[in-house]
Amino acid sequence: MAQCTLGMSPFGTSTLKHYTGYTEEQLSVCAKITVNLHAAAAPGSKLRAVFKKFCSLDLCAVALLSPGKNLSTLS
Repeated sequence: MAQCTLGMSPFGTSTLKHYTGYTEEQLSVCAKITVNLHAAAAPGSKLRAVFKKFCSLDLCAVALLSPGKNLSTLS
């Protein structure tokens, strides 16, 4: 999911499989759910303190990243 959000591909690399122990196919359902939650909750969420915290440059402003859009290429 993070690789998709950052526009990186391929998503399921051998390194990812090695360190997580999971294949791309095994992670795809969870990744799709997480991206959908990100898209639904991002800046309009009631969790403003969390959003504000993760907008800071100290945390690389990750809250400002758009949700991944290319998860349809996952299994």
